[in-house]
Amino acid sequence: MLIYSTILLCIAALGVAGLAAKYLLGPAPADYHIKILQHDGVDVTDGHKRVFRALYLVLGCMALSLASILAILALIPIAQDMFWAKLAVLIIGVITAVGACGVPYRVEKETGVRTPWRPAACIIVILIVAVLMSFA
Repeated sequence: MLIYSTILLCIAALGVAGLAAKYLLGPAPADYHIKILQHDGVDVTDGHKRVFRALYLVLGCMALSLASILAILALIPIAQDMFWAKLAVLIIGVITAVGACGVPYRVEKETGVRTPWRPAACIIVILIVAVLMSFA
């Protein structure tokens, strides 16, 4: 089961890297952010675009670092069946779930604008299943 857990964690890391790429390489602001601003009657200016680009670069770099650490933890200590690493990834997954799923979900419910919490939720489910499998 440990090998399958390691593979799933690497898949989750790739998913996080994919989300990072969207923020690093995609338009700023993203369409759904524009719609959220428009929901509140805000017209997007060049100043907004600069702020969003800066925030996206920070978020993208942080997501890329998260992807890296997940892959490293999966391939070294978790593959060696170290309990502390499994616990660390589980904690990382729960914290990430709050920010990547909970917050966008709440914004979607408040504004009616579809946010990208679903792909993040899929990655978190893969991550948690992988960690649980590693305990078996």
